[in-house]
Amino acid sequence: MSRVFWLAMGVTAGAVVSRKITRTLDALSPQSVAGSLAEGLAILGDGVRDFVDDVRDGMGERERVLAAQLGLPDAEGRHLLYLAPGEARPAPGTTDARALEGPETQEH
Repeated sequence: MSRVFWLAMGVTAGAVVSRKITRTLDALSPQSVAGSLAEGLAILGDGVRDFVDDVRDGMGERERVLAAQLGLPDAEGRHLLYLAPGEARPAPGTTDARALEGPETQEH
């Protein structure tokens, strides 16, 4: 009886090891590696694209703020005034009545 038990254990262990080896070899096949690499590069490309979009948005915002602080015209030729957070807006009718507060732009 003991020999039958050990024979069954050996057959089971051999089947488990054989399946693991087969799965490992399939995972390391050229097609599988290429597929994993392509998927990883696609994810990396999406991340880089998102980062570049965020940087461009930030650059545009910063350019608008700097242009307003320096009194330079924007792309449409409007002159903008930058108000720092908490700074009072000039009274209507004065020459600086229209101002840039944060990301908003208005004609001057």
